[in-house]
Amino acid sequence: MSEINKVAVIGSGVMGAGIAAHFSNAGAQVVLLDIVPKDAEDRSMLAKGAIERMTKGRAPQLADPAYASRLSAGNLNDDLEQLRDCDWVVEVVLEDLAIKHALYSKIAPYLRDDAILRSNTSTIPLVELTEQMDEGLRKRFVIVHFFNPPRYMRLVELVTGPDTDPATTERARAFSDKRLGKTVVPCNDRPGFIANRLGGLWMNAATREALARGITVEEADTVLARPFGVPGTGVFALMDLIGVDLMGKSRLSMRNLLETGDPQQTHTEGLELFDQMAAKGFAGRKVGAGFYKRSKDASGKPVAEAVDLATLDYRTQTKGPELAKSFGMDFIDQAGDRLADYAWSVMGPTLSYAAYCVPGITANPADIDAAMELGYNWRMGPFKLIDKIGADKIVARLQAEGHDVPPLLALAADRGGIYSGKGLDRKVLLP
Repeated sequence: MSEINKVAVIGSGVMGAGIAAHFSNAGAQVVLLDIVPKDAEDRSMLAKGAIERMTKGRAPQLADPAYASRLSAGNLNDDLEQLRDCDWVVEVVLEDLAIKHALYSKIAPYLRDDAILRSNTSTIPLVELTEQMDEGLRKRFVIVHFFNPPRYMRLVELVTGPDTDPATTERARAFSDKRLGKTVVPCNDRPGFIANRLGGLWMNAATREALARGITVEEADTVLARPFGVPGTGVFALMDLIGVDLMGKSRLSMRNLLETGDPQQTHTEGLELFDQMAAKGFAGRKVGAGFYKRSKDASGKPVAEAVDLATLDYRTQTKGPELAKSFGMDFIDQAGDRLADYAWSVMGPTLSYAAYCVPGITANPADIDAAMELGYNWRMGPFKLIDKIGADKIVARLQAEGHDVPPLLALAADRGGIYSGKGLDRKVLLP
């Protein structure tokens, strides 16, 4: 198996820069390429600016400022020759199939016959990415999906196709594991793969139900966070980190990619809110204003604000509800309580959908738990949550409300849960 010593990363946005930095952290030489901005005096200014920012902030992308010496900047007009001696080429451009296809055609003549080409797409299936490639390139193409920030998040999702050379798969897996220090979770070639397939429904459901039920962003983030082992950012602060504008694009992407009968389709409806906020400039943390905003009053004192979901005006941020201090897995028994019903309206569909997605996105429920725990920092993945809440209780409430029950969830209710045993003897219920 040949070593991976030189890497090209195409796309110098937040994700592309983070990936380039982490390859540098792993000891690889990295060339970072991007487009040439219109009327730019420095044609490689985007990639150069990204490299300059890698050592800044509270969580710098480079583990050591000296590792910047392993990085060089270029652009897609003048520097494609640099791809000729790269072992691995990483595409991190816009989540647009036409743009990706055009890029692959442009760079293909410059790739070595043994170079791996990989995409960091978060939603688009491999079969669609490779449909215009020749057989030789399809054999060397994989999806290795990092989570943001790449240096700190342990998960990478690995997606291959029927034409992928097993040697390519093993090179990608081994490098991600041993050199990059990641936990590699294999995924079937389905839209959104594992973590974003499930996480997307969770975030969309949280937003739709908050709008429908008059739940504030602070209430939602309190109720859906620590009580379920989710980081304190909750859901709306997480979407600020991801980018409210990107949430809108991801919603439409999943809507177009998934089958009409997929349960997630329901939860992609009625979310023009994301686009409305982006149009007002409320794109999230990267611009300082999203669902949350920090500003200053007339005296210069910091003011924490949150958006009113009904009016999209900012107001002073309030503290989360006191109920959340004692709010736990018994929320399912509190029907009729405003916040408990909101929690169910989000977590019920999320947990049910996790069961629905087996074996579509993976045959192993434990892979879904691993993806959500490592990619979204959930303390317990959805199937561990099902066991904690009680599969029988979840099934009973779904049936009482007239919802379909996925076969795996019904089987878990009948057999007492998804997992049995402890430690090395632990077993997972397979469909």
